[in-house]
Amino acid sequence: MPQISLIIPVYKVERQLNRCIQSIVNQTYSNLQIILVDDGSPDCCPQLCDEWSEHDSRIRVIHQKNAGLSAARNAGIDVACGEYIAFVDSDDFVEPDYIEVLYETLTSANADFSCCGLFNENEQLEPLSEQVEMDNDVFDTSVMISDPMFYKWQYVVAWNKLYKREIWDTLRYPVGRVHEDEFVYHQLLLKSTKVACTSEKLYHYVRRADSIMGEESSGAAADKTLAMLDRMDSLRGAGALSGPVLDTCVVSAVCSYLGAMRDPSVRERLHGLSVKVRELVRMASADMSSQLRILDVAGFRMNPYWYARVRQMFVLPAKRIARVMRGEGKEE
Repeated sequence: MPQISLIIPVYKVERQLNRCIQSIVNQTYSNLQIILVDDGSPDCCPQLCDEWSEHDSRIRVIHQKNAGLSAARNAGIDVACGEYIAFVDSDDFVEPDYIEVLYETLTSANADFSCCGLFNENEQLEPLSEQVEMDNDVFDTSVMISDPMFYKWQYVVAWNKLYKREIWDTLRYPVGRVHEDEFVYHQLLLKSTKVACTSEKLYHYVRRADSIMGEESSGAAADKTLAMLDRMDSLRGAGALSGPVLDTCVVSAVCSYLGAMRDPSVRERLHGLSVKVRELVRMASADMSSQLRILDVAGFRMNPYWYARVRQMFVLPAKRIARVMRGEGKEE
């Protein structure tokens, strides 16, 4: 039974931490290296981590100055000794056979990583209206890279998965970024050949109002824009950027870009990107009618000035380009 390293970044979760760690030490798969990374948490989390390490020899605690989720995950990866790596967010928790099922799913298919279904819950552990299903299947990453379905959030997130250790030999999370998973997911696909999925719901994703992802800030929107641009550049460089994925990335980049630009404090971070985003719209395939409707809706959520900007900068030029590509007229 090979060792599996399980990495848990810890920050300001003193009410949820014991529940998370308890669910991990109770795993039916016992050969674990449990890495708790205290990311400079100002509450009782550092003490709780140390207390757990005294009770379970499999637990290693890292205390570091606050540097964010990406830095905490990276610190865990750096000291991971297992043949496989998994991540759990410290305000979430897992079913007792979480690791065992993910390991069996991965090894039976000789996959590079495996993923499982999840419970999408609020803080009272009540199911939210948006429930996420996962199919029992094995996918070639050449198919996943080209299909927008596999860029839904349940595939992109770091947790609910088990990875072969070698995937992370040259890959780390971008320090200082929100939407860090969006920066890394396409790199994971490019480094893999096969992914195995199970429909069993083994991960409890608990949505807290005060968590990082509880509210989409302007800074987060700016990082989402940069992540989409990085994804398009990486996939294009690997010769793996399909038209449907390009369309989806363009819409996400444009909406995030315009949302972030409403905040003067983050405009400097995105200075000079408008030209690049416009160029990406021009690259998008002719089959963008549904995506353009999304942009129109996004425009209505903003004030009239920003709606005019949406149409002037992106929607109308893309519609003209789409007509030309369909042979319906000349580009203006």
